[in-house]
Amino acid sequence: MATEAQDMTPRTFCQPGTSELVKGTVHGTLGVLATTCAVYNALAWGWRGDRRLLINTVLYLGIVGLEAYQVRHHWWRAP
Repeated sequence: MATEAQDMTPRTFCQPGTSELVKGTVHGTLGVLATTCAVYNALAWGWRGDRRLLINTVLYLGIVGLEAYQVRHHWWRAP
């Protein structure tokens, strides 16, 4: 008798409604990482004034927004 974990493939994992809490948690973790990078780059930009650090900060903040959207999306679909 096969269990659900044994039947899990990338194709089934990516289907809507499957493992939504896991997917949301992964996106949440990536959001925390992107937030950490954004804060680091913002502080470094404040100290050094290097333009690329400001650009990195803005890009990381965009990623934070996308990951927050994904977390809400997956956790809303969770059973």
